[in-house]
Amino acid sequence: MAEKVTLTFEENKLIEKIGKIYEHLDNDIKLQVMFGYAWGNDINNWKYCKYSKQDLFKQLEVAKMTGVGVIGKDDIWIKISDNIEIQFCHHGDIHVICAKWNEYADEIFDLLSN
Repeated sequence: MAEKVTLTFEENKLIEKIGKIYEHLDNDIKLQVMFGYAWGNDINNWKYCKYSKQDLFKQLEVAKMTGVGVIGKDDIWIKISDNIEIQFCHHGDIHVICAKWNEYADEIFDLLSN
């Protein structure tokens, strides 16, 4: 496994970065998303589920409003391919993880680190 980690970001910037992923791939795509530490107990029971960009943003808003969790303080995992997974970490940074690092992984990391 290979992994690169960004600097830390504030909540609004992390939400913006999620939007960039959808825009980069296809705004209408549904991505595999898992809510991890600690809101995975309350959202989808630590399982990957498909989310459109609009549905994911709505879930993030509801989770924050109900006190279940907040991006940057709780983990979200997004699979963008069989090889690449992105962790929006509870420390406020973003981890790009893949089985074998390649140019596409660099492209995704650059998209999220700027």
